[in-house]
Amino acid sequence: KQPVMEFEVVARDLGSPPLTSVVPSIVRITILDSNDVKPSFPLESYSATLFLPAASDTRLLKLQAMDSDSPRLTYSIESITPSASANTHRFSINATSGLLSLRDPSGLSVGDSFALQIRASDGLHSTSTSVKVKVAEREKTSLAFEQDVYEVAVKENDESVQALLWLHLLGTEVGEKVT
Repeated sequence: KQPVMEFEVVARDLGSPPLTSVVPSIVRITILDSNDVKPSFPLESYSATLFLPAASDTRLLKLQAMDSDSPRLTYSIESITPSASANTHRFSINATSGLLSLRDPSGLSVGDSFALQIRASDGLHSTSTSVKVKVAEREKTSLAFEQDVYEVAVKENDESVQALLWLHLLGTEVGEKVT
């Protein structure tokens, strides 16, 4: 919403006796915000860990810049290091939400690391931040669901609140965490 200033003016002449307007006029001034502030990221740099095995479209991190005079920002990847051709399309960022994802997991190895420069732009001004992505091995687990497929039926228009399904996990490790 744009700020508005409003006031009344009355005309008065310099005669004797002075005459004034019968009805005051209203002056309304709308203040238009100019795009004079560049976007900024809350942090100078970010980091994410990508656990293998990973699939395409694995979400890594949501970046969100702020701009006090431009509500719509667009995000892009400026560069990826190492800059090998295989890495050109390895990551993607949603231009409107800032969600950074893995696009292509092929060829990734434990210990790989990538440095990305992410840009946020309001159309006139832009800023960048760095994101370091480390590739690590997912912790081994013996947890497994008791069944491969669970099915449940729900009656249409049923507004009752009830448990629909119980999932059972099986594991061989004592004290293994379930998240």
